[in-house]
Amino acid sequence: MQKKTAYFWLTIVGLSITIWILLLAQAKLGSGNMNALDLGIYNQVAWQSAQGDLFGFTIHPHSYLGDHLEFLFLLTVPFYKIWASPLVLILIQSLAVVITGFLIFRFAQRLLSTNQALLWSLIFLLNPFTLNALAFEFHAVLLGLPFIILAALAYVNKNYKLYWLWLILIFLTREDLSLIVAGFSLLGILEKRQSKWWLWPGLASAAWLMGGIFLTGKINGEGYKFFSYGQNVGVTLEAGRIFLDKFLKLFRPQNWFALLALILPVLGLPVLAWRWLALMFLPFLGISLSNQGSGDIILQTHYVAFFLPGIFLAAIFGWQKIWEHPPKFLFALQPHAKNLVTIILVVVSLYGLLTFGPTVGAIKTWSQVSLASEKKADFSRNLSENTPKNFSVVAGYDQLPLFSNRSEIFAAHYAFLGKRQYSETVYPLPKNLDLVIIDAQEFITYQIQYSRRADREEEYASGPARLKTLLESRGLKLSQIFDTLLVFSKTANLNLELTTPQTDLSPAGSKPIKLSLAEKNLKIGQGGVVKLDLNARINQPSNDNYQVELTWYDENQKILESRLLPLGYGLQPTSTWQSTESVTTHFQLVLPGPKTASGKIRAILPEGNLILSGWRSAELKLKPGLPSQSEEIVFSVSV
Repeated sequence: MQKKTAYFWLTIVGLSITIWILLLAQAKLGSGNMNALDLGIYNQVAWQSAQGDLFGFTIHPHSYLGDHLEFLFLLTVPFYKIWASPLVLILIQSLAVVITGFLIFRFAQRLLSTNQALLWSLIFLLNPFTLNALAFEFHAVLLGLPFIILAALAYVNKNYKLYWLWLILIFLTREDLSLIVAGFSLLGILEKRQSKWWLWPGLASAAWLMGGIFLTGKINGEGYKFFSYGQNVGVTLEAGRIFLDKFLKLFRPQNWFALLALILPVLGLPVLAWRWLALMFLPFLGISLSNQGSGDIILQTHYVAFFLPGIFLAAIFGWQKIWEHPPKFLFALQPHAKNLVTIILVVVSLYGLLTFGPTVGAIKTWSQVSLASEKKADFSRNLSENTPKNFSVVAGYDQLPLFSNRSEIFAAHYAFLGKRQYSETVYPLPKNLDLVIIDAQEFITYQIQYSRRADREEEYASGPARLKTLLESRGLKLSQIFDTLLVFSKTANLNLELTTPQTDLSPAGSKPIKLSLAEKNLKIGQGGVVKLDLNARINQPSNDNYQVELTWYDENQKILESRLLPLGYGLQPTSTWQSTESVTTHFQLVLPGPKTASGKIRAILPEGNLILSGWRSAELKLKPGLPSQSEEIVFSVSV
């Protein structure tokens, strides 16, 4: 195959991936599922930088350089000026990965035929973990991938000046990518290169990492915040116990399962060229020793960028090695051995793409997006477009990417907790706030995230009162309700109310909470919305927050949708109720479609965890078999 033909196929695949990722990102934004915070942060940093305030943002109360030293992120700003949209960042990130695929082709051509080089570059582009990183959100660390491959090319070509140019650009991409530069230094030692290939890069990587840690800590005023990945905020242990605890974390099965998951799709070939795995050694060590450890944080997010270069460069060398010195079982299969192994590699890669990547899972998740989610996202986008850029806004997870192209945007979960990220310091909010928009379902997410966390348990319990105090002190009043989406502004809508408490001395039920509906035949209103006035009463005061599970059915009793609703809209949770009162929550809910015929509600105590869905957005997964905390109520829906 000629080079031109190979480049043609790389271009076709690269364009296809870019279009797919853009469509996926648009679908996530259009359904409120770009909710992992990071795109909202980067979008505001890009917007502020385009306005002349380089690295400015307000979601965290300091320059973005207090999070990470990502100087090359400024390369996105000229493009953002042309089209001020979070999709610009997604596009640039996708192009960086596609360019990396072209560079892997160049690297592999030094060792393999054009056909084989094309195969490996395509395997990289279609690798499930490459696509997971693209589908997740935007992260500037992926912009460093081309420079890592270029540094590897300069290293094998022994072009020392170019080698240093690419190393410097790796440093400027992000401070902790210096761990990969340190990996190049380790590689030079293992390959017994001249000292200039490993000594100076090693010293520079150590200096840059330590300098970056110091500088970001000075900028944010509290030290390098991501040290808390390794130790919970507020928890201190004696030095000996810390060392032993960290050391033992390395041997957790999840760390080694993640490593196997990265290596097996390329047939374990990196082991044959194990020296090149030095590029990923320090990142693997760092994540494995953290509290969270390896696993999905590597396989389904941007953190895989620290591992893919080492894995694929080692795999390419391993592929060359097995054909230069084939093992006996391959030698016995000649002349069909290479074709057979190539077929196996392709089959395994396709299997990985379909099972571990965001392709089949994304299509499935996309098809299951609720009508309520899409309409809430439309409502949020319209509100964002009609909110002046000089308005100060507090927004929830789902709304941050849509509202973050402004000078002052703040995160609702930090306002709820009252604390900065990974910190015990108060989260500062301006005296003048113009708008608060939050999906009340987010309060259930907080319950899963924080109610059982030792360092945030108290903040979670006081969160609803803290938010209500914030609204009152800033003169913000309920102005709009759309499904569970709440909007507070300076102008109140007197026709709206979230809850109605009243004294209730009637006999308590046998369950922890008693639910009732004033009307069991709900009428469908304009826009497919039904009003559901749900009355609830707890038997005795509790620190637990009960929530409602709602299931919609069609006329054949087929489940159309199941969702969770926050009692008291989360601002008046059951943990604040007395046993002598009942509280009616006035829900206005979007039906899942015209075929909706009935519904069923029950109270539960949510237990579970946050996972990444098929298209790599944060999703609440409940523990199966949660017991009902109330009697079930069935009701009908009609025009």
